[in-house]
Amino acid sequence: MARLKFKVNLFDAIAVMAIIAVAIIIGMSYCNKPYLGSGTLAVEVKITDVTTADAILPKLISDQSVYYSGTKYPVKQVGYRVDKDTVDKVVALYIDIEGPGDMSSNRNIFNGQLIFVNQKVEIHSDYQVQGIVTGFEYAQ
Repeated sequence: MARLKFKVNLFDAIAVMAIIAVAIIIGMSYCNKPYLGSGTLAVEVKITDVTTADAILPKLISDQSVYYSGTKYPVKQVGYRVDKDTVDKVVALYIDIEGPGDMSSNRNIFNGQLIFVNQKVEIHSDYQVQGIVTGFEYAQ
């Protein structure tokens, strides 16, 4: 009966370990999608810059996709509200957006990012605007 003899040197062992390490790294990076949340959160963003609010007011359309704070997953703008003073001048603009999220006792996640009240955020679509999160809750 013939017997096979294998000679393994140090170079071959290092090469096999390197191939296995590369395969593990590729496999881990392939499934690297962030946790977006198990529910749907409604977030209200307040824009206080009056010149920006006046400029984007004609571009606001309900049920359009917008991007929230540089994430690559779009969320949905569901509405907006305008606060005006006595001479019909815009004082503040509130934009309501909905997206995947989760609220728990120690962290609140919206679209894969931690979210806090009074956090400065950016929304962009046909427009680009910066505002402050005034509140969030589970969407109805």
